[in-house]
Amino acid sequence: MSKKQAFIDKSGVKFVENFQKKSKNFQVEQKSGI
Repeated sequence: MSKKQAFIDKSGVKFVENFQKKSKNFQVEQKSGI
């Protein structure tokens, strides 16, 4: 169970990091578009 939980935590962190990167890129695109 601990291994499975660790895997879920890691994938969750990766998802959050990817989401933050996408939102940052989106903000940059909006600024440059204006």
